[in-house]
Amino acid sequence: MEKLIKNKHHNPTIEISYEKKENYTKIYLKGKLVYGNQQMAKDKLRAIFEENKKSKHYVFDMNEMEFIDSTGLALLIYFFKMVQQHDGTMTLVVNNPVIQRIIKIAKLDLVMAIVKDEKEINEQC
Repeated sequence: MEKLIKNKHHNPTIEISYEKKENYTKIYLKGKLVYGNQQMAKDKLRAIFEENKKSKHYVFDMNEMEFIDSTGLALLIYFFKMVQQHDGTMTLVVNNPVIQRIIKIAKLDLVMAIVKDEKEINEQC
């Protein structure tokens, strides 16, 4: 697993790492995805996509997310559109009730798969 961002010097912090699974690329998001780190996160997610273009399924593990704001949500939508343009799918794994609520308020659950546990992913991939 490769660490792509670890920003300890500036608040807020986000850590992004990924690993290739048998049927999908799993992207781990940890911390806060907000305006202050959105552009850096976007660059790193774009790099992950470029390295894994052959992958048709992307899973965002957001279980260690503390908070996401509207710019973070916009980043998820941006990545979702990139994946769709290459005939791929994207699933969010979210068990944090605060993050789940933000995602539902933004109605992202209407356009992308949201699950509470990674075990549910294998049924979709």
